[in-house]
Amino acid sequence: MRSNELRIGNWVQSDPDYPRHIFGIVKEIKEDEIISEYNQRGDRISMPLTDYKSIPLTPEILEKAGFEYYAWPSFLDFTHYIKNDFILRETGSGYSFFNTSSCDNSERQFLVQLSHLHQLQNLYFALTGEELPIEL
Repeated sequence: MRSNELRIGNWVQSDPDYPRHIFGIVKEIKEDEIISEYNQRGDRISMPLTDYKSIPLTPEILEKAGFEYYAWPSFLDFTHYIKNDFILRETGSGYSFFNTSSCDNSERQFLVQLSHLHQLQNLYFALTGEELPIEL
C-alpha cells in the first residue's frame, strides 16, 4: 500500500506482526507515516507507513459495509454483493465492481477490480461524494 492510494477516512490495519494489531481510520497522511484513530474515544497512533496493511475485501467486510449477498438468477456461477447501485462480483483475485446502464439505447458495463477495503471506499466516495459507512 502506498500513501497516494489513501484518503482521510480510509480504514487500515496494522501489520499483524506489529506488537498490537489494530484497525484504524486514517486521520492524517504524511510522506512516510500515517496517523490513525483506532477506538471510539478518538485515541490516535502514528506509525510508519510500512507498519500499516490494507484490509482485504471479504464477504464479512462487505456485509459490515452494508452490502448484501445476492443470488443473481442469470449468473449463478458468480457470487454477487449489492448495495444500492453498487454491484460487486466475486472473482478469483478479489471483486469486480460493475454497473449496467442504458445510454443511447446501448447497454454499457464498467468494470473495476477491487481487492482491498480502501479501494472500495475510494471508489464509493468518487461516485457518490459520500463516505461508505462501515462498522468494523
